[in-house]
Amino acid sequence: MAVSKEQILAALAKVPSPGGAALTDARVLSDVVVTDGKVFFSLTVDALAVKVWEPVRKAAEEAVRAVPGVQSIISLASVAKIVNAGWNEGSLKWRILPRNQQAMAQAVTPIDTATGLLNADGSVMPIMIFLTDHKAETLRTVTDAVKAFAKSHPSPKAKFLLASGTAGVMAATNEVVQAAQFPIVIWVFGAVIALCLITFRSVRATLCIVVPLAVVSYLGYALMVYLNIGLKTSTLPVVALGVGIGVDYGIYLFARLQKALKDGEYFEDAMFVAFKETGSSILFTGLTLAIGVSLWAFSELKFQADMGLLLTFMFLVNMIGALLLLPAMARWLYRHHRRRGEPARPAGAKIPAGVVAGVRVAAPSPEAESPVRGARL
Repeated sequence: MAVSKEQILAALAKVPSPGGAALTDARVLSDVVVTDGKVFFSLTVDALAVKVWEPVRKAAEEAVRAVPGVQSIISLASVAKIVNAGWNEGSLKWRILPRNQQAMAQAVTPIDTATGLLNADGSVMPIMIFLTDHKAETLRTVTDAVKAFAKSHPSPKAKFLLASGTAGVMAATNEVVQAAQFPIVIWVFGAVIALCLITFRSVRATLCIVVPLAVVSYLGYALMVYLNIGLKTSTLPVVALGVGIGVDYGIYLFARLQKALKDGEYFEDAMFVAFKETGSSILFTGLTLAIGVSLWAFSELKFQADMGLLLTFMFLVNMIGALLLLPAMARWLYRHHRRRGEPARPAGAKIPAGVVAGVRVAAPSPEAESPVRGARL
């Protein structure tokens, strides 16, 4: 079970300070950071008040340990107590923080900076809390809570910073990816719209090409949620890649449709020509790309497996959108289309004889042979 910063703060809020206020309101608690499966926080108090605050520190660690998902907690204070007991034959009675400055230095000196519990000059003293997972939701919850706590607890003596480590780097990466997600998609769609307007010089044509891409992109995000595939640096370009390849299908089909319409064909005839010349190519290209990347789904590398599933979906559904949704939208947007040279009929006018559903039927010739040839009357 993932542990969030809110859970840690809620547990610490139940710990009373020596003055009676909640620990989270006593202005001694540092920022709480959950990263790399660990929870970091510290208590900053005056040296003369260490003895008074020691029961509070112990209660805070016990409260955090009781949070579901927390495995263990390590801090400079907890390790220093163990070292102090070691200097006194391991007696549990000496597992305390000494009040004497020299004794405190003796207890802290064996703790190397490589442990991550302090730096060379002692200006950074994190508390590490080990968690059960590094899911993006957990990291985002923790970092948001840390930023909120740092904003609500300003102090001239301490500066609250997000921790590093593997989870810290992952959290920072997730923030960058989340910030870059929508600008990338907006720029991709903006470029596609601009180029379609320049190429076809028609808003209707641009809508017929872009709307199916937008629908498929939204479905791609829904698939990521359904398959529990997080948004990360490896999956960020998938939607943009799907748009870049999927737009080709629409351009192929609509270019032939527009040419046939300009040649004076009825819409149904023009769409038939477009499908006849490009439909099989679109279908073959989409299936070839989808089948090729679908094999990645069987890879043992999660990155490759996720990319295989997402790209297969994008290639197939973009192809289906071009073959089904684009013609439907085009028929609706071009419903008033008429053949070149044919006069426009007023609204409500009856269709002339010989024209059925947009197709002109030739009248029978009087010289046509009788269907009953050689019949004797």
